[in-house]
Amino acid sequence: MPDKDAETQIGDGRKINEPGSEVEFQNAKTQLYPSYLQWSIRNGKRDVSSTRFKNLVIDTVQTLGFEAAQRRAASGRFIRGIRLRKDWENPELSWLKAGKK
Repeated sequence: MPDKDAETQIGDGRKINEPGSEVEFQNAKTQLYPSYLQWSIRNGKRDVSSTRFKNLVIDTVQTLGFEAAQRRAASGRFIRGIRLRKDWENPELSWLKAGKK
């Protein structure tokens, strides 16, 4: 979701291994890349590397007219300008409303 005040950690693809259950990723509810990996599996999509993912996200957000940039810190890599959506949010409406200037 576009959010000029947000800064969301990119994260990594560490799996939570529980036999007999769906593959899940650590921090999928709070970090961008594990959330994307979880979505990819659930939707039968082939995933991309975290570096490719980061570049695609930043390029897409900027193409849609919003500011986004990477920041590196001791605690990890972050993207400023976006955040994960909440379950109740409509992503299409939020992107359209936020893009109108």
